[in-house]
Amino acid sequence: MYKFIITFFIVLFYSSVAFADNDLRLAVVDLQQALAESTAGKKAQEEYQHDVLEAQKNIDLKKKEFEKKREALKSQKDSLNEKALLSKSEELMTVERDLQRAFKDSQEMLQRKNATIVNELVKNIREVIEGIGKEQKLSLILEKGSQALLFSEGAKDITTEVVERFNARK
Repeated sequence: MYKFIITFFIVLFYSSVAFADNDLRLAVVDLQQALAESTAGKKAQEEYQHDVLEAQKNIDLKKKEFEKKREALKSQKDSLNEKALLSKSEELMTVERDLQRAFKDSQEMLQRKNATIVNELVKNIREVIEGIGKEQKLSLILEKGSQALLFSEGAKDITTEVVERFNARK
């Protein structure tokens, strides 16, 4: 909602400026498309998928260990005395907590890593967008996928140009 209000006031401000000098030049850019189609975005996505697979392998190993201990306890349950059964049950609960903790830690690590990667990519893409805006003397560039952008007929879509220039930078 905050973004919508800010965007509304920006558009309102530039609309009043446009009526004053009749030279409002608008453009839109699809940041999601730019991220997905850029070479750096594709590379980042591949690296992230690799990290997800590695984290999944680690979780799977811990899960197998847990399942193995659970099955061992189940098969030995009748032959163990009460003290040994209690000890094995506590050990199983510890392994289960470790598994849950590892899963949660992996998720948090992946989310932080993804946020860092996306923030860096968006920062770099914004620099390209700003350069195009200055070069083409655009008054306003809005994000195409934004909830604040309700209609954009007549606005120039610079997404493809952004991707090409972003790819050329690296």
